[in-house]
Amino acid sequence: MPRIMVDPGHGGKDSGAVNTKKRLYEKDINLDVGLYLGKYLRDKLGQVSTLTRAFDEFVPLRTRCTLANEWNADYFISLHTNARPRKGKYGIEFETYYCAGSEKGEQLADAIQKKLLLLVEPSIVVHDRGIKKGRYYVLRHTKMPAVLVEMGFLSDNEEAEWLRQVTSQKLLAEAIAEGFFSFIHPI
Repeated sequence: MPRIMVDPGHGGKDSGAVNTKKRLYEKDINLDVGLYLGKYLRDKLGQVSTLTRAFDEFVPLRTRCTLANEWNADYFISLHTNARPRKGKYGIEFETYYCAGSEKGEQLADAIQKKLLLLVEPSIVVHDRGIKKGRYYVLRHTKMPAVLVEMGFLSDNEEAEWLRQVTSQKLLAEAIAEGFFSFIHPI
């Protein structure tokens, strides 16, 4: 049975992206989705999972990687929300990163991205920002296939409101978990 390290990005003194109008912090969205994801992986899919953080604390990037490497995780999933300087109506936008040269990482990113694109209701516009090679620290310093999932733009007010909803957070967790499951059990 594969072991999955779920990494809710940022935390503690590192808030990540901030939507001041909505009073939302990336660290909180990432943690909420991470907790749901860990639970969904364990309870619904019977997978072994743990988190790099289970509450609002600062965990350095190096420590996150060490936790995953020493736990002998088979896969690493880092959760984030995005931000951009320009405001506007874009719809919900997803993108998933993997480390260049990691074939399994690329396949996992693709499986997760596909499930994310299916999760929202038809009345919401979804934009596929695709899967991309990334040079993020957690992708380069983990020994296992790793992905970094951008779950939307916290800087966009409508998207932030969607990200704030518990139902949306659970949908995100379910889509990421189902993407992972479809990757390890291809049809």
